[in-house]
Amino acid sequence: MAHCVDPGFRIPVLHPTLRIVLTPPNIADGRDVVAALNDPRVYMNLNGPPYPYTDEDYWGWYEVVEEAARTSSEEMQTIKRSSKITQDAEQNAGGCQTRWAGRSWWVSAIRELRSERSDTGEETKFLGEITVRRSNFLYILDEAERQKKVYENNSLEAGDPKILWEVGFYLIPECHGRGIMPMVLQH
Repeated sequence: MAHCVDPGFRIPVLHPTLRIVLTPPNIADGRDVVAALNDPRVYMNLNGPPYPYTDEDYWGWYEVVEEAARTSSEEMQTIKRSSKITQDAEQNAGGCQTRWAGRSWWVSAIRELRSERSDTGEETKFLGEITVRRSNFLYILDEAERQKKVYENNSLEAGDPKILWEVGFYLIPECHGRGIMPMVLQH
């Protein structure tokens, strides 16, 4: 399903043959997400989503990722302001530098940019999704120990190199083997 995306939050991804952008999830992605997460070439490689994946599952997930995307957008604006502060600080002795990384989790839809129109915005095709968040330590079976690790990890200040991260992602099957995800992970 192609649709228009707000260009205010987009990250271009370098790819040798496709025009890829990362954007916030869009409510209109539902049909594509449900189709992808019910395809064995996708769901057999995932830990989290239920199978079969239903429209109701998508609506529940969308509520969560929409809020995460909103927070991510706000934090990206902070990064942009911080970059300006850092540039000013480097030019002016006594300036301060702001660190940022990981106040919340980050989620993005992966899209192919099909066309750019000044009257209607960008036309894109949904290709997949990526999330980055602090680890939930799901591999630790002892619940008390797992909760302790989650608390310790979440207590680390944003930007601390000791933060442990989890990355979740998938692509629609026709995009497998095209070098898309390695390029997305570099951004």
